[in-house]
Amino acid sequence: ASARGLVKQTSSTFGILLPSLTSSFMAALLNGVVNAARERNYSAIICHTGDDGKGTLNYLNILSEQRVSGVIIASEFVKDEYIERVSAMNIPVVLVSTICEHKLIPYIKVNDKAAAAHATKYLIERGHRKLGMISGTKGDPIAGALRVEGFRQALKDAGIPFEEKQVV
Repeated sequence: ASARGLVKQTSSTFGILLPSLTSSFMAALLNGVVNAARERNYSAIICHTGDDGKGTLNYLNILSEQRVSGVIIASEFVKDEYIERVSAMNIPVVLVSTICEHKLIPYIKVNDKAAAAHATKYLIERGHRKLGMISGTKGDPIAGALRVEGFRQALKDAGIPFEEKQVV
């Protein structure tokens, strides 16, 4: 495998970029990805980019130097410079729990607006009228803002007034 990697100038290693290592979602994601990789004789280089994403470009450069065969970017706002860097690496990339403006980048993500609306509607249908929402970061463009939007829409559809204090 190493000799083949030298000829192809790639490896049986890929990078996974994560903003957090403490959430149960990230732990489950990382566990699943690493286990699936191991079953296929791949290794993962785990890159903790931080919640602010400051380490992302640096890690992409390191992964390029390591000639990884692919990159997974999880739960992070994807900037144009990241896409440019990955494109220059000429390797597959997939986004998990995030999206970007570049429609050519494949992604796996829940429809946060629809999910929040569905959950809110479920509670309303069971007679609940005083609802609150723990949204995470309200202004988060990846999930938080969309979840709040879905919550608000479901309340509106049911004729229940929305108040900002309902969202924390």
